[in-house]
Order: sequence, then C-alpha cells, then structure tokens
Amino acid sequence: MINKLNTCLTIAGADSGGEAGVQADLQVFNYFNCHALSVLSATTAQSYSRVLSVNPVGITAFEDQLEVVFSDFQPACIKTGMLVDGEYINVFLERKPSSAQLVVDPLMMSTSGTELLEKSAWGVMRDLLIPSANMVTPNFPELRFLLGIDEVMCGEEMVQRYFDLVQVPVYLKGGHNAEAPSIDFFIDESGLWSLKTDELEIKASHGTGCRVSSALTAGLSNGLSGLQAAINTKKYLHQSLKSYKALSDGQYVMAPFSSSLDQVNVEIEKLV
Repeated sequence: MINKLNTCLTIAGADSGGEAGVQADLQVFNYFNCHALSVLSATTAQSYSRVLSVNPVGITAFEDQLEVVFSDFQPACIKTGMLVDGEYINVFLERKPSSAQLVVDPLMMSTSGTELLEKSAWGVMRDLLIPSANMVTPNFPELRFLLGIDEVMCGEEMVQRYFDLVQVPVYLKGGHNAEAPSIDFFIDESGLWSLKTDELEIKASHGTGCRVSSALTAGLSNGLSGLQAAINTKKYLHQSLKSYKALSDGQYVMAPFSSSLDQVNVEIEKLV
C-alpha cells in the first residue's frame, strides 16, 4: 500500500539566517507529513537581529515558478508570506487554483523595521488578497493596520471586529501582546476562541509568524477544521519555542524537533 501525502505550497522569501521564510515553512510542512512545495518571491540577507537587504526575484521567474507548481502539482493549501509588491499579488491571484485553500500571513514590515511589502501594495493585500483567503494570521500591529486603528485594543475585540468586517477566519498571534504573550485567538463562523499554553522563557523567536501560518496551512491540507488546525498550530508553536538550541557562537535558534505534540496542553476557551 502506498502512503499518500497531502501537498502544501509556500510563496515567500528565503531567509539566509535559516529561521524564517521558506526555510521555516518547509520544516513545518515536513513535520506535519506534507509534501512541501515552494515559490520564492525574494531572497533576503538577514539574521536573527537584522535584515540587511531584500532582493526580489524577477517577476518572470516568479511567474515561471507558479506555472510549474500549478501545472504539475495540486496543492491542497497555499500559504503566502512576503509578496514584495502589488504586481506579485495580482500575478498570484490570477493563477491560484480555485480548489486550493489559502492562508495569508500579512507581512508588511519585519520586526526590525524593514519593509517587506511595498507600502503602495498594503491596500492590495488588504482589499484583494485577504478577502480571497480561508484564513489570515496577523500579529497585533498588522491587525491594527488592517482595522485602520491606532488605539490599543484587547486581542479578542480586534479579532471579532475584523472577522465581522471581512468574514475571513483569523488566527491572532499573542507574541506582541506584552500582557498575555502566551494567549492566541482564533475566530471563524463557529465562534471566538482563546488558546493558552504555559508561559516559557523565550530564548529564540525569529520566524514564529512564519511557523504559525505554515502549521495552519498543513492542518487545512490534512483535512482538519479551522479550530483543530489552530489548536495543533498552538501546540507546534509552543514546542518550537521550547525546543530552542544553542549554536556554536552562542546564538539561540528554534531547532527542528520530532517529538509528539500530544503532551502539549492547550487551554481552550470559547469566548463568543
């Protein structure tokens, strides 16, 4: 009997530091037993502490990658990360198979402040890409932009307001919330949920956003409901943060791991 694999596709940038972008996505897809496809939008010269440069691939090379992937494979779910500018977004949307689900990580700026999507295209992401998605995975600053607000609001209120606005399921990462960094929120048509794990001493966190969106992508590819994919994602993120390793130069990184997620406890509370 031949074991079958579901197929995931990441459309994102490459991280020379090995912790984020396509490199992180492929680790996650493989962990969840999915065949990993990739389309590079850019290469980045970056490490855990800085982004030196962002270097887009040519638009023709980007189109060619999409052509081969969509002609020869049938990805069950696609994850988008860094998409450079509006032309890349439009090219992707023109070619995306209608049968594939879509998870959007709305990357606009790096944590260090480097522009990852041209500001002229932020509206294209908000108005065209996200409404076509099956799930969107912002952090707190990104969700404030998508809502068009400057004031600080609690996570559950922002998630509810945005879902009411776009009717797209939302997974809100808690890492940028200093008051409750271990609590994430998920909302879809079934309700609003908080997902909490034990707080950890964080040694390495570069690439957590990429891992969240790719874990959700793998979950949807494997036929899970949005909520179950969110729970598995929270477990994976917790174990990734817990499984840090030290490099020879003393820097800590989130290392690949092979342990089961069964022992990770997630406190799940339905809020609405």
